[in-house]
Amino acid sequence: MSVNERREEIGVLRAVGVQRIDVLRTILVEAGLLGVAGGLAGVGLAVVGTAVLYVAIPEVTLSVVLAARNGGFLLLAFGFGVAVSLLSGLYPAWRAASRPPVDALRRT
Repeated sequence: MSVNERREEIGVLRAVGVQRIDVLRTILVEAGLLGVAGGLAGVGLAVVGTAVLYVAIPEVTLSVVLAARNGGFLLLAFGFGVAVSLLSGLYPAWRAASRPPVDALRRT
């Protein structure tokens, strides 16, 4: 859910005394979990795609499919997905946590 859509919820949290760092941490954890879920889905699709290529194309051998280098690329892609998710959630999270509670509670 977008941070802008949760403006009132964040305002209530800040008004009852939740610290900025806690709001920031909550939003970043959610962004990280979305990144992990997306990364796992991407890795799963890559594995399925590789299996389809292995079955469909005779030139693709098992030694090529199971090369250690491919696992490194999968880990790199997974890490990149999580990093992009965290970086894209950082600014909205910081902005929401820094907003005064009264402004966050207003419907403007």
